[in-house]
Amino acid sequence: MPEPDQTELIVGRVRVLQIVMLAMATGFVLFLVIILAVPGFDRPLAPEGSARIVTYIAAGYGALALMLAPLVSGTLVSAGRKRIARALAIEPRGENPNSPGGPLQGTAAALAHLCVAKTLLSAALYEGAGLFLAVSYMLGRSPLALIAAAVLLAALLWHLPTTDRVQRWIEEQLRKIEQDRSLTG
Repeated sequence: MPEPDQTELIVGRVRVLQIVMLAMATGFVLFLVIILAVPGFDRPLAPEGSARIVTYIAAGYGALALMLAPLVSGTLVSAGRKRIARALAIEPRGENPNSPGGPLQGTAAALAHLCVAKTLLSAALYEGAGLFLAVSYMLGRSPLALIAAAVLLAALLWHLPTTDRVQRWIEEQLRKIEQDRSLTG
């Protein structure tokens, strides 16, 4: 379990991340509401053939975002964890007099930053693809585009962090770092 100072840091990072992600989701929802409710957007804005092509491209991009987000964020986390493990190899546990909690306290902070980065990366992929699908719906009024946009909005909200989930994720990453250190050390 993280130290009290670490918990405060994690709570602060989670709060900021929640605000940013809710702002992303709110913008996404407001755009959908405008498309669905404002007069003038109640009919297709592009010729059927063009709109269909845009819808298929947007749906493909949405599917790609759903597949790539875990892969890209996983790669980011793996690289970040290796960087942190290398830093710990240089400065073994408890040997830094300038760090009151030892390097693992700094490790939890670095992992909190890594969690923010991986979460925002995934959220941005979902939001971008979802907005592309919303524009596609605006152009052609295809239910496929609207359903796919809703799926991406759900994926974005699914990744909304809580303090407990982030703390568990950090603890899991700390275990993985310790396992990697014991295998290589």
